[in-house]
Amino acid sequence: MNCQERISVLLTTEGTYPFYTGGVSTWCHRLTHDLPHIDFTVLAVVTNPSPQSKYDLAPNVRELIKVPQWGLLQ
Repeated sequence: MNCQERISVLLTTEGTYPFYTGGVSTWCHRLTHDLPHIDFTVLAVVTNPSPQSKYDLAPNVRELIKVPQWGLLQ
């Protein structure tokens, strides 16, 4: 990898960041904010299709993908 290539990380969460507060969410929030040279995609497994974020995402979070477990038509 040369110096100009950015690292991309898929951060997978379940029932935590960025929709719920707590220790794991705080860790995820600090991780994404403290590593601005790394791009993140957050894949969040959530309980319903319309959760409200509890955190402001860092600029290096390029995408937030929600995967709801309930509340969708079959």
